Amino acid sequence: MKFREKRFFIIFMALTLALILPINRIDDYSYAVSENASEQGKENSQSGREKSEKQKEKGEKDEKDEKDEKGSGNSSNASENEGSKSEDNMTIGDNSASWDKSSLLFNGNSGTDCPYIYTIIENGGSGDMTGSVVWELYYSQSGNPKNGQVIASGTFGPLDSGQSEELRVDLQNHDGEAGNYMFKAYQIDGHPGTGVLWSNGIGFTPCYDVDQDNQDNQDNQDDQDDQDNGDGSDDSDDSDDSDDSDDSDDSDD
Repeated sequence: MKFREKRFFIIFMALTLALILPINRIDDYSYAVSENASEQGKENSQSGREKSEKQKEKGEKDEKDEKDEKGSGNSSNASENEGSKSEDNMTIGDNSASWDKSSLLFNGNSGTDCPYIYTIIENGGSGDMTGSVVWELYYSQSGNPKNGQVIASGTFGPLDSGQSEELRVDLQNHDGEAGNYMFKAYQIDGHPGTGVLWSNGIGFTPCYDVDQDNQDNQDNQDDQDDQDNGDGSDDSDDSDDSDDSDDSDDSDD
């Protein structure tokens, strides 16, 4: 009996050990796998952080380089602009140095007094003009006279500061026809403005017969030509008469 009990006890213990040992091995394996997974996770996390930091550093570096390039470009442009401004200022300064501080303007007093057309130009600057300038009269049958043709021109001045002068044209002497007229004048050399100025547009209706005037002018020209030719003929006749007289004298001898 005791021997059987020992055998059962031994078998029981063997079975127990057979069951316990695999379970411990499984726990050890599970623990080892868990440890490896934890370490791998830590390594991946560390690698991810390092990668993220490197990308962040690279992004900051690229952004800094881009800003530096922009700053360099802006600095270059600013330098060029400053140079251009300096040249412009130098040019303006040179022109201003030779400018007499006069500034011409049409004061709006323009009109007609057939056969005349006129306007008033004034020196509105602080300085006196040091020379004369050119004016021109433009004509267009319709539309803006600026796009028309020049029918008369001249010079005026010099004008003192505040002084004005009337520009007057006898259109009958220029075969002036009905239409729109406008005076143009030029500023004195060195003036910092556009250099030219225009009067108001002036409408004109002739008080004379343009066609008759043209015919009269043509007749006068023809008469002048005939007169010139006649004078030449008379001279020729006189020469012939003189030759005949000389021949007569020779015959008498």
